[in-house]
Amino acid sequence: RTLKGTFAAIKEYHICFIGHSLVTGYGGNEISGGFRGGVLDSLRTTLPAMTRLKAVGTVKTAHMSRSAVDDSSLAVDGIKAIDLALMFDTVVTTADIWVLLIGANGSFDINERSYTNLIMDMMISRDSSARIYVCNSPPLAASFTIHMANLPAFNQFIADSVAAKSSRGAHIFLVDAFTTLTTNGQYNPAWYNTDGLHPNQTGYNRLVDTIFTRMKESVPPAIPQE
Repeated sequence: RTLKGTFAAIKEYHICFIGHSLVTGYGGNEISGGFRGGVLDSLRTTLPAMTRLKAVGTVKTAHMSRSAVDDSSLAVDGIKAIDLALMFDTVVTTADIWVLLIGANGSFDINERSYTNLIMDMMISRDSSARIYVCNSPPLAASFTIHMANLPAFNQFIADSVAAKSSRGAHIFLVDAFTTLTTNGQYNPAWYNTDGLHPNQTGYNRLVDTIFTRMKESVPPAIPQE
């Protein structure tokens, strides 16, 4: 997208964060939108000259008080993949960069796998040149027994789906949120709120580093260095 100013054209990239409450930033500092603000800030440090980055989407949350401009997304607290797919199908939002994290509200069951796969396909069909970053799911506390029983199969499904779509030419990349919020493969309460489900801001900041690193190292990167 190119915006013509008085003396020069400015290129604008659009990014859309899509998913459930970990994407809205629930449980964070209520300033940064969980990891969204950190990802936006990090990307902006790498922007080429005459380029800007804009968050897009029809949904705004209460978890990014620092910037009303950056608060646009397609993220809803408590949403399941089936409802997210239906919402996505009804909006006209397009993006150069997508960040997706979903699954927990359906206990990572077979429907969550199926509709998460559909959402990925919808993103690709909307713009085949877009860069898509799909997070697997971090763990939950042991008290979420059904979730944790289903999580390994869900994360493996996500990894396999991303790999298959990539092999067919899509610019889609797996982000390992699970490893980011575990220690030796185990849930680490230091990075979570007492609900055992949502990261605290320290946990969200770890996700920022993981997502941004993946965006820099992917081929093509999230923001081409022109």
